[in-house]
Amino acid sequence: MPIASQRSILGIAQALFDAAPGAHFFYSFSQAVAQGTSLPLLVTSLIATTAFNSTYTYSPLLPVTEFAEQFTNDLLGDRASLADKSMVITFITSQVAAGVPRDDVMSTIFGILAGITNEDQTWGAAAAFYKQEVVTKILDHLLGYSPGIAETKKYLLQEITDAAAKDSAALGERIVFYVSVLDAIPEYDPQFGELAHRFHNKLAASEYYSLNLALSGASLTELQSVVAPVTADDTTVLLARMKADYFSANPPWLNDCMVVSAACDISNSDVSPYKSLIIDPGAESLPLATVTMTAAQAAAFNSITKGAGGRLAVVDTIAGINAYTGWLESADSIIGVVTKTVDLTTTNLATLIELKIDDGTSTAIVATVTTAQASALFGNLTKGNSDKLAVLDSIATIIAAPTLAHADQVTGIVSTTSDLSTINLERLTDLIIAPGSGASISVSMSAAQAEKL
Repeated sequence: MPIASQRSILGIAQALFDAAPGAHFFYSFSQAVAQGTSLPLLVTSLIATTAFNSTYTYSPLLPVTEFAEQFTNDLLGDRASLADKSMVITFITSQVAAGVPRDDVMSTIFGILAGITNEDQTWGAAAAFYKQEVVTKILDHLLGYSPGIAETKKYLLQEITDAAAKDSAALGERIVFYVSVLDAIPEYDPQFGELAHRFHNKLAASEYYSLNLALSGASLTELQSVVAPVTADDTTVLLARMKADYFSANPPWLNDCMVVSAACDISNSDVSPYKSLIIDPGAESLPLATVTMTAAQAAAFNSITKGAGGRLAVVDTIAGINAYTGWLESADSIIGVVTKTVDLTTTNLATLIELKIDDGTSTAIVATVTTAQASALFGNLTKGNSDKLAVLDSIATIIAAPTLAHADQVTGIVSTTSDLSTINLERLTDLIIAPGSGASISVSMSAAQAEKL
């Protein structure tokens, strides 16, 4: 099949279902086109499916009459007379009684309604409302929900529905036309470049899943999950491909997981579509996969698991890190990154393999830990420019620890009565005596020590 036709099918799947077609449906659609079905007719037939009309979903346990009444009222509302709706209900119940599956009966009615002109005296109002509903859904899939494109969507909605008002074939034709227009817009276009970039990225993820890996997916939800997180940010395509690679070798229940197999910084990415995070390069012999994210992002995941060679770096504040490290297979390979002044003395840092104090600038920030916490981090306590480590309680162990990138920027904090006369205080920038409770404490040191401070 020509590349242009392949992209048209990928674009139609995106427009109608907000999903990758998957290998199975891509082949099915391609075969239909190869056998003479035009792309507009393919669109028209897919619009009539219950998969597209997913808002009309009913329990299979509903009695036939109740199902027929609910569906008819939901679809037609007050846009048809009671007598006409009664006729539709009778048609549905008779078809189901004859053995026709409920989904097939619904598809028949969707197709009939989409093909009626708006001028029809009996069904025109219902047809117009339904076609507007259809086009609105498709434009949402194609263009997203950004407030900045509201006027564009309003114009396209009017243009497409006007075209389809008198010509039932126009609906499919306009959808195919605008899919091709969006695909042809250059990403540097000042007005629509970002929309085109988003669409191109979704097609790239869809193509990799459906064609390169030939994955079919177990459900529409799974196929939608392939493109749902993809935006105009190219990083999201990389993530989608890594996830698809993981799909190809693992069970299908991973459809709401973010899967990362290589070093990646997602701290500026939207992780809301995902419930879980899997960090797995695949083997210990492969390059280390360090995933960097904010503490808020990490806390939002229901679970975080790691395979061999996976690491998690949490930026901003690591307070509350214990809330989600319980899901990690190798909890000792988490890096905590502090980028603002924070008191960590009540935070359990036992799960960290490394603590970094660095906001990336020369602005001074202070991270406060206890000597026990600092000692437990051994050689994996590092600081950037002008960052300080404040060590609470006894300062004996920190002075001997060769762990600081800038050891001359260590603040010692003494909160209990202490004799410091035998302790080397030369590594301290300053010493703070703060009991914290208002109680009086005594700190002893030599005159030489005090003078150097």
